[in-house]
Amino acid sequence: MAAPTLDPAPPTPAELRAWAVGAGLTVADRGRIKADVARAYLARGSEQR
Repeated sequence: MAAPTLDPAPPTPAELRAWAVGAGLTVADRGRIKADVARAYLARGSEQR
């Protein structure tokens, strides 16, 4: 029997910030990342991290 596949790990804050800056979104250098930024990252589809 094959092992079940695992969901990918959630993005790290550093990954989210780097993506957001590259996408032209405003994010703080520290602290919480706004939920709309995280949703936009997850909604970007199958692009690479």
